[in-house]
Amino acid sequence: MLEKEVDELKLNFDKALEYREKAEYKLAVEALYKALDVESDNIDVLTQLAEIYALMNDLERSIRYYKDILEIDENNEAAISALYNKYFSLGKYKDALECANKLIALSPSDKNYMRIVAVFDKFADIKALRVMVEENKLSSSVLLKIAAAYVNHAFVDDALNLLEHIEYSEEKSALQALIYFNKNDLTAARELVMPLNLETVDVLNLKGLFFIEDMKFVDAVKCFSKAVSLEPANPKYYFNLANAYFYNGWMDEAVKAYKKAIELDVTNVDYRFALANLYYETKNYEKARFEVSNIMHIDNEHLDTNVLNALLKYVDKDYLGAKADLERALEVNPDNDYVNTSLAKVLIDLKLYDKAEDLILKVIAKNADNPKPVCILAYLFAQQKKFLDALELVDKVLDANKFYMPAYSVGMKAAYESEDLELAQKYAQEALAVDINFAQGYYYLALVRKKRFDTEEAIECLKRAIMYDLNNPEYYAEMARVYLEEDDIKSALEYANEAIAIDSSSAEYMMLYSDLAARNRKFAK
Repeated sequence: MLEKEVDELKLNFDKALEYREKAEYKLAVEALYKALDVESDNIDVLTQLAEIYALMNDLERSIRYYKDILEIDENNEAAISALYNKYFSLGKYKDALECANKLIALSPSDKNYMRIVAVFDKFADIKALRVMVEENKLSSSVLLKIAAAYVNHAFVDDALNLLEHIEYSEEKSALQALIYFNKNDLTAARELVMPLNLETVDVLNLKGLFFIEDMKFVDAVKCFSKAVSLEPANPKYYFNLANAYFYNGWMDEAVKAYKKAIELDVTNVDYRFALANLYYETKNYEKARFEVSNIMHIDNEHLDTNVLNALLKYVDKDYLGAKADLERALEVNPDNDYVNTSLAKVLIDLKLYDKAEDLILKVIAKNADNPKPVCILAYLFAQQKKFLDALELVDKVLDANKFYMPAYSVGMKAAYESEDLELAQKYAQEALAVDINFAQGYYYLALVRKKRFDTEEAIECLKRAIMYDLNNPEYYAEMARVYLEEDDIKSALEYANEAIAIDSSSAEYMMLYSDLAARNRKFAK
């Protein structure tokens, strides 16, 4: 090559690198083409063209230039490695396997063996993986990758057997924890995963699930948030993050995360049900009905959705319809906890206490450590004015877990209705110490303050209750009653009107509003 041609080649190559640095890829390509005119088989130039086309997301052209390199140098590992990556990302696993085998022949490294494992994993070729183990002396890191592939395809016994021959590492413990979790051996999974410092998505997800079980919802949120950042296209982690938000009372964040999970997996009815249930629990019944309708179009046999639909009927005062739907569901699913507890709640409000108690005791007998049915039983006792029995159950739940907010709700109700104001205040203050945004805590503090004729504090507490639960009509109605006692009819009427706007079917709220409206007219005259 003449000196002049060498200079021209170098000039255009350097220009291309400058353009690439500035992300001016078209100009870089033009400069490289000029360099190729000087020397058509220059591997450095061809490599730059392949890499820049990859940056431009033109993978087919990128592959073409890597192939050109191999025409010149069939053992160019960098080009073969790049081709493997391109083929794998495009789902061309047969071509990727051919590249991986060439790399193994050139360099039998762990990285190249793992490339073969990744392809066999995609093919679900367990037989080929077993042959790899038998015919090669593989490192622990490669064997661990093979064990993970076994787990991906539910060959957990093969994975466990292989793991026995692998030296200890956090990665090994993480995979063992995942296996035990999938086998429902939660104790073994917890013991393995919780001490780990490793932050893979599987470890973060398992830790998050165990934090939820321990009612450590903020810790769970942190784990699932990291998992989402590592795999933003995986709906499962958004769903688990949404659950953690929901349990911690961060409803706006939960809605966003549930919607993201649904966006990534639009036909998943469990994700849609969780969003519908959130709307139900936050008394946003219109949105709950909308989500239930969406689910019914996908799967009208979805049990939990049918139960929720029955509860929405109950909200609409269709008591007998709700009861009939839940009893039909119970006939088909006699051991389903959600069916049993939902029917029990309806029966309690219908004052069919004996039947409700039988259902709840059946659920508790299966899992005495589950606080939800215990709190429902405590609520049943409170409704029957068995306040001591109710409070004993509440304390049992809170002794086991001070973060379980429904227990505080029942405790405040039972203490207040038994006229133990000190105890009601104690439950309320303890609840707010756990969650300063807990609306019911402020509500019962307001009731206590009102009983003690501390009207100013009662009003302030009710304002906070309303701020943290805008859709609870009882809070507005209670504020109206407080202002009525203060002869502030105008303010009382405004709050009574808000209560009716939320629940126009309540005869109690309508009577309160009518009484206030009459007083207001009389006052005006």
